[in-house]
Amino acid sequence: MPTEKLFSQVELAHIMGVRTSTIREWEAAGCPVERKAEKAGQASLYRAADVIAWDRERAVRAATGDMAASDLNDLRKRKLAAEVILAELILAEKQGQLVRLDIFVEQVAHACSALKSRLLVLPAVVAPSLTLATTTQEFFDIVYQAVIEALEDISSGSFNFFGTGAATEEPSDAV
Repeated sequence: MPTEKLFSQVELAHIMGVRTSTIREWEAAGCPVERKAEKAGQASLYRAADVIAWDRERAVRAATGDMAASDLNDLRKRKLAAEVILAELILAEKQGQLVRLDIFVEQVAHACSALKSRLLVLPAVVAPSLTLATTTQEFFDIVYQAVIEALEDISSGSFNFFGTGAATEEPSDAV
């Protein structure tokens, strides 16, 4: 039966998509090592399947609340990473690069409502003119012109898609 290939830290790091320093940290945290380096400059060797299984088990324990299985350094790193991500999201929102989902949904609803209202008045706008039309072409031209005017109105900067101040309002925390 063929033996399973052993991998160095560099090869294993590449397989796992992590840095070699992470592999060293994992080894200190109990990651299985097939053959430890005996002297400086020599590489430890790992079975990829064993390391993957160990990493999965560790992730499951951490996700299910077995915090004893996670070492304090990993928890600190995760907390710091979460704080950095949160700070970046807050900054992106303040710089106008990010919009909160609840505000976006509210603005799209306002826009759809405004579009619907503008388009629903078309029949009332064109009806008086249609009574004067004598040919299909005149009928078409009247309706077409009304649609063009409505679309120009909608696409102009003066059309109020979002209602008064909806783009800058903060949602209320009141229930």
